[in-house]
Amino acid sequence: MAAARNKGTGGHDKLNSNKAKDLERRIFVGNLPTFKMTPNELEEMFSKYGKIVAHNMLRGFGFVQFERTEDAQAAVEGENGRQLKGHKLDVNMAAERRNTNKASTRSSPQRRTSNTYGDGRDAGRDRSPLRTSPRRDVRDRAGRDPRDIRDP
Repeated sequence: MAAARNKGTGGHDKLNSNKAKDLERRIFVGNLPTFKMTPNELEEMFSKYGKIVAHNMLRGFGFVQFERTEDAQAAVEGENGRQLKGHKLDVNMAAERRNTNKASTRSSPQRRTSNTYGDGRDAGRDRSPLRTSPRRDVRDRAGRDPRDIRDP
């Protein structure tokens, strides 16, 4: 049953491994027109370089894992920069997976109290752009306020 599952997903379980031996046999395929192709087409494209153990396509990129490191390196050299359905492929050796759980790698910034702005020096200060400077005297030479709509 597990063999049928791996076959249907392109060996996706093997692509989840971060073991050094697996990483050196895996390639990353960027700028992949995934909306214009099937996973089988991805496998066919790279099978000429050697036996494929696993492959997976996601939105705009994919991974292919070969049985041998030499096959993966040959695929990078042969396919990097190739045009495929109007897209220039970016093919490289896969790197170790980055930690996608951002909450565990960094803490969130401290919350500020509700009555402060910035670093606290402006505590209690109104930040409205209409009230940022004291009211200027806008009277004209005759001593009238031009904002006054009344006739003299």
